[in-house]
Amino acid sequence: MLTLFQWDLVLEQGVPLGVGIVSDHMRLAEGANIHTSRICRAEQAGDVLRIETFSGSIYHLQMRERSPRAHEAETLDLEQLGLPADFWAQCARASEEASRTEKAELRSRISPGTLFMRIVSTSILSALWMGTDAQIHDASVEIHSGMFQDSYLIRSTCRETEKTGSADIRFFAIPFFPAWARLEPYHISEGIKSLLVRNEGCTNIAVGSESKNILCLPGMTTSIPVRDQSYSSRQLKLF
Repeated sequence: MLTLFQWDLVLEQGVPLGVGIVSDHMRLAEGANIHTSRICRAEQAGDVLRIETFSGSIYHLQMRERSPRAHEAETLDLEQLGLPADFWAQCARASEEASRTEKAELRSRISPGTLFMRIVSTSILSALWMGTDAQIHDASVEIHSGMFQDSYLIRSTCRETEKTGSADIRFFAIPFFPAWARLEPYHISEGIKSLLVRNEGCTNIAVGSESKNILCLPGMTTSIPVRDQSYSSRQLKLF
């Protein structure tokens, strides 16, 4: 099913477009950040928004996945697309409810020191972390622009790190691995004891190093123990 994650609806030169991380596209790379062609039709069905574009593609956008892009969405005329005036508020409520539900479900599945990530190919959508206080904390996901290669920085946003330990993990995203794309950790803080990875996309993704990987299958949640806190982008042996 053609899907956009972390999506928004924006205007570019007066043209309504969808933006986000794509999954299950016939021609585009899994997990790529894209702009759709012009939106011709939008239809809300429960907690999913279906948009049809000028090219004929039909995208499915879960309302909980909406990720506002600065001020651009503010200028979009929702009525132009036939959407209710409170549509953005509905998306915000859906996101808050999904976050509460996800944390409640994780609480019985993870232990202190576990970092949970949602991914589509090498794109990391979101992260949560359970500290030594046995509470689930939000973790920030940032992209660091490097001179030769970009990387993901995931850090706990909990302020009381002296009580809960620290969460800091960094990945290189390697999209052209011979068999499948790979997320390669090059730094893992001592506060992280294991990873729990949910592959929301439709292609396999490996997590690990050139010498050893753990495969995360589409639609599955994979537990990955972290046994060695040393790190090296070339000689990493974590799993």
